[in-house]
Amino acid sequence: MTLGCCLVNLSNTLKRQIEDIERRRMSRLLIKRIARFINEQNLSAGERLPCEHALGKQVKASQADAIDSLVNPGVRGRFGQPF
Repeated sequence: MTLGCCLVNLSNTLKRQIEDIERRRMSRLLIKRIARFINEQNLSAGERLPCEHALGKQVKASQADAIDSLVNPGVRGRFGQPF
């Protein structure tokens, strides 16, 4: 394997690691936004959240990111059960 090839592989690995860190950071941010929304709306356990599209708009995220954050164990752990 040449030095150039090793550097490309290392670069790709670092890019993936940075992307993973950014995804986790975004997920934590969205969890906080969703938790704030729940508290501001005074929602109790068992009450329904808005649909993913509307929730995404509320927390200023894409629908897919809102869904990913809802299935995050940090949200379930804080509020007791999955939404």
